[in-house]
Amino acid sequence: MSSKTVAELEAQRAKLDARIRAARAREGAAARKARTHAMIVMGAMIADAAAGGDWTTIDMAKLLGWMHVHADELSSAVAVIGPTDEVTAGKRLRDWERAVREAAKAEGGE
Repeated sequence: MSSKTVAELEAQRAKLDARIRAARAREGAAARKARTHAMIVMGAMIADAAAGGDWTTIDMAKLLGWMHVHADELSSAVAVIGPTDEVTAGKRLRDWERAVREAAKAEGGE
């Protein structure tokens, strides 16, 4: 049985630590990307509903006030009780986007 020296074990640990840091960085980047995409989609939905898509006409203070007044109604749109992981939430968002595109295509909207 060969035994590794302390220096060899420390070098191995350093490599593993670097791999762990890289994996955490990838996971963090993927989570930020998924959140950004969700924020863009929700913002577009609000702009479409509030101003027919012209976000430049929206009074942000009034919109925020309306959102606070109707927070209970907005909360009822929560499909999942409690937080979910970014992968599951991202898949749910992409599935919904795909269904919307397919519905629009079926209606002749595309």
